[in-house]
Amino acid sequence: YIIGAFLGDGCCLERILTLSSNDIEIVEKISSLLGGYGYHKNNKNNYSWSFLCKEGEKNCNNVLKKYYQTQTFFKDFVDEICQYSYNKRIPNKYKYGSIEQRLSLIQGLMDTDGSISKDGTVRFTSTSINLVKDLKYILGSLGYVSIISEDKRDIYTNGICYNLCIKIPNEEK
Repeated sequence: YIIGAFLGDGCCLERILTLSSNDIEIVEKISSLLGGYGYHKNNKNNYSWSFLCKEGEKNCNNVLKKYYQTQTFFKDFVDEICQYSYNKRIPNKYKYGSIEQRLSLIQGLMDTDGSISKDGTVRFTSTSINLVKDLKYILGSLGYVSIISEDKRDIYTNGICYNLCIKIPNEEK
């Protein structure tokens, strides 16, 4: 779940592990899964959150730290996760993980960058084509069909946003 949430809304180029979300339930869930001492809103004018470490935890330089460090936390997946949003990818370990891992990853991605419309259309949106393709692959491995479309606008960092429309049976929505 944490990997999915940070692929969706993580500020993974920051030194301190930071999530940008206006949904306090996501922040609380991540904090609980991390097992640390809670979370801290970085600025009253935005939705950036940092996560407090367990007491006595040290960084890679063996110095006590107050907050989880991005590079330390994602040390095995820096090339996939610690990127600009348009370059993020799902690490292979999670693309080929257990069914439970893949479903939890999907939940984190959908909680941050997913939506469901009034007509029941389930969609995941990202500026990273590789992240969208990785999610499409995982969904396919679980028996779900999905279609990628492009939305070209100047407001996106790289000029294109990708939508993954997912066909999910009504009883699973």
